[in-house]
Amino acid sequence: MNKTFYILFCLIALPLSSFSQGTGLTADELFVKARTQAFDHKNYVEAIKITNQALQQAPDYTDIAIFLGRLYTWSNQIDSARTVFEKLNNQNVKDEDFYMAYASLEYWNDQSNKAIQLINKGILHHPESQDLLLLKTKIDYSNSAYDSAEQSVIQLLTLNPKNSEARILAKNIREYTAKNAIGLNYNFVHFDKQFDDNWHIVALSYKRATPLGSIIFRTNYANKFADDGLQFELEAYPRLSKMFYLYVAVGYSNNVSIFPKYRNWGIPLC
Repeated sequence: MNKTFYILFCLIALPLSSFSQGTGLTADELFVKARTQAFDHKNYVEAIKITNQALQQAPDYTDIAIFLGRLYTWSNQIDSARTVFEKLNNQNVKDEDFYMAYASLEYWNDQSNKAIQLINKGILHHPESQDLLLLKTKIDYSNSAYDSAEQSVIQLLTLNPKNSEARILAKNIREYTAKNAIGLNYNFVHFDKQFDDNWHIVALSYKRATPLGSIIFRTNYANKFADDGLQFELEAYPRLSKMFYLYVAVGYSNNVSIFPKYRNWGIPLC
């Protein structure tokens, strides 16, 4: 009796099982579902669960494995993320996104040297990768490796001169790599009615970049109201951190009818 019941149960359950497997989601569909959970709902726990299901169906699906590593990174499961990325590294994966994901993990967890090693390896395989070059520039800049950062950002701007983030970085990096700079400005002002005489204003400046910030010495000459005047200014931009610095300035003039006799400022900037 029990044997007959067991046979009947198997005959009924087998078609149901086959039907369930036949209508299950594919690895690609599970990948889409996991991304929706991660990006639209910020539900990383569910996204990790679905991604692992997708990898069970397609264990060699590199994009899904990289995404799983990113999910672990975003969930602050650093050891799990490293396990995923190291497995991919041992498989000799060369995808650009793999190097970005793995290097970002290490950079965000204060392992800049390892991050740079991964990026350099990635650039060997993807020499025109703007994302890798930008990340390399950021890491070098944050570590005060300004010469290396300058090389990376120049290479990036050669590929894409309109990259706004790279242009800002390049400007900041030049503050450190350009040790000395001389500037000359001339302004001419003409009045139709208010004054009889034109104004002539000339500024000659010298800038010196130091590890603590830039220092600028400026001499201003002006001819206004048919009178001459000189002003001497000293400006400094001492850095408090990578994000914040001060603007400090003092000035003196020998002609108060053209310039104020004394000038001083101290403003925190970022």
